[in-house]
Amino acid sequence: MWNITQDLEMKQIQNWHNVLSFSIATNRSVKKWDNWEDKATFHNIVAWGKKAEAISNFFSKWKKILLDWLLENRSWEAEDWTKRYKTEILLENFYFVQSKSDNSNDEFAKTDKQTFWNKNKSEEISVEDIPF
Repeated sequence: MWNITQDLEMKQIQNWHNVLSFSIATNRSVKKWDNWEDKATFHNIVAWGKKAEAISNFFSKWKKILLDWLLENRSWEAEDWTKRYKTEILLENFYFVQSKSDNSNDEFAKTDKQTFWNKNKSEEISVEDIPF
């Protein structure tokens, strides 16, 4: 479960495909001398299509989100003819997270979340699908 740390940025590319970019923060504790300190690392996420649309409709900066992702490496040749590389985090799936502190005045109605969730239940896996 992560916090969205920037405003969501939706773009449309070729053939009207939606692409959403946003960042999340992961936190870990590191020991510095005799004290433990929290260290945040920021990650850029890319989502496509219907998932991009849903996230842009139901989430915003500082909201919590649970993500399944995969890493993808890509390379290209820059204008100065040097080879460039980038690792991107591509969203595979996301899940709604509601904390006990959320109140009923949340901008996203519980019924909207349930409607979206029910439409996407076909993407769920069963225990039998897990290979180990």
